Amino acid sequence: MQIRLIIWLLLLTTISSHGQKSIESYIDTALQNNLTLQKKQIDYRQQVAVLQEAKARFLPTLSIQARLSAAREGRVISIPVGDLVNPVYDNLNTLNQFGVMLSEGYPTIPAYPNINNVEENFLRRQEQETVVRLQAPIYNPAVFANRRLQDQLTRAEAVSVDTYRRELVKAVKLAYYRYLQAVEGVVLYENTRELLQENVRTTESLYDNHKITLDEVYSAQARQRQVEQQLAVARQQENSARAYFNFLLNRPLEADIEMVAAEDLPNSVVALEQAKQRALAGKEELQQLDFARQATVESVRLRKAAFLPSINLQADYGVQGVDYNIDDDSDFFLGSLVLSWTLFDRSARQRVEQATLDLQRLQRQKDEIEGQLQLQVIDAWYAVQAAREQYQQAQSEVEAASRAFRLVDKKYRQGQANQLQLSDARTNMTNAENRLIIARYGIHMRVAELEYATAGYAL
Repeated sequence: MQIRLIIWLLLLTTISSHGQKSIESYIDTALQNNLTLQKKQIDYRQQVAVLQEAKARFLPTLSIQARLSAAREGRVISIPVGDLVNPVYDNLNTLNQFGVMLSEGYPTIPAYPNINNVEENFLRRQEQETVVRLQAPIYNPAVFANRRLQDQLTRAEAVSVDTYRRELVKAVKLAYYRYLQAVEGVVLYENTRELLQENVRTTESLYDNHKITLDEVYSAQARQRQVEQQLAVARQQENSARAYFNFLLNRPLEADIEMVAAEDLPNSVVALEQAKQRALAGKEELQQLDFARQATVESVRLRKAAFLPSINLQADYGVQGVDYNIDDDSDFFLGSLVLSWTLFDRSARQRVEQATLDLQRLQRQKDEIEGQLQLQVIDAWYAVQAAREQYQQAQSEVEAASRAFRLVDKKYRQGQANQLQLSDARTNMTNAENRLIIARYGIHMRVAELEYATAGYAL
C-alpha cells in the first residue's frame, strides 16, 4: 500500500508542474464551448439587434408603394349634366330664333343640341398609382425614450452573460475537485483491497498452522468482498464525476482529464471585510439590477411620452392615372408635417403608474440582494476556515488510525489479536483516510465558492 501511495504522489507531483495551467485551460474551454453559455450569448446578440433597431428609428425611411387596380361594375354616380344645361340651351335657341326674325343681319347660329345626363362608375376600370415615400421623425419623444430603454436592457443582458460565466467557472472548479476526490477514493480502496488480500493470505497461513479458527478466515474473506463493493462504488463515482466535468466543457463524456496535486491548487483567501467589499463592488447581480432599474426609469419616460406631441415628416412623389406617364397631368408631389398628440388616455396613465411601482420594487430588491450577498460571503468565508480545521483534524486522525492499525496488525501476525480487532483497525484507518481526502478537496471547494461569492475570478 505504501509503495502504491508513493507512486501516486510522485505522479501527481510530476503532473502538477502545470496544474494551474491545466485548470485555467479547462475553464477557457468551458467558456468557449459550454452550450448553455452559447444560448446566453445568443440572447445577448438578439438584444443588441433590438437596440440597433431602436437606433434605426432616428433615420428616415424611403419606400416605393405601387398599386395597379382593375375594377368591374360597382356603384354608379349619376351626373345631371342634361338637366342643368338643356334649359339654358333651349333659352339660347329661342333667343336666336327671335333675333333672326327681328333683324335681317342677325347671324345664323346653329341650334344647341340637348345633352343627356351622364352616369359614371365609381371605380375606374383600370388605374395605377406609384409613390416614392420619404418618412422621417422630426420630434418624437417615444423614439428617444425607447432607444435609452433598449440600451439599458442590452447592458443588463451583457451582465447576465457574465453572471452565467462566473457560475460556470465555479461549476467547472467544483466538478474538477470532485473528480480528483473520486480518483483518490479509488486509489484508497485499491490499496485497501491489496491490504486485505495480504490479510487473507496471512489468515489462511495462521489457520494452516492451527493458530486461529476457520471462522476468522471466512471473516477476512468477507471483509475483502466488502471493500471490493466499496471500490466498485468509488469507480462509479469517478466515472460520473468525469462525465459531468466533460459535459460542462462540451467534450466527449469519456475524455481523459489531466490530474493536479491538491497541494498545487490555489486555496488562499482574503480577509472577511475585504471579501464583503469585493462582493458589493464586483457581483454581476448588483450590476444587473442597476441596469434593470435604469431601464425601468426609461420605461417610465417612454410611457409618459405618450402624452407629448410628436411631429413627423412625410414626402410623396409619384404618378397616377390609367397608365404610366410622367407629365404635368399625371405626376404629383405631396409633402406633409404630421402632428400627433394624445390629449387623454386613462390606460396610459395606469401604465405609467405600473412602471413607477416597478422602479420602487427594484430598489427594494437591490437592498435585499446586497444583504444576501454579504450573508453569502460570511457563510463562504467561515466555511473555508471550518474546512481547514477539518483537514487538520483529519490528518491527525489518519496518523493515529495508521499507528493503531500497524500495532494491531503486528499483534495479529503474532497471534495476540483476533480478526475482529484487525478488521476494526483497518476499517478505522480506511475511513480516516477517506475523510482526509474529502477534507483535502473540501478546502478547495469552499475556496471556489468564496471566490464566486466575492466575484474574485477575473472573467
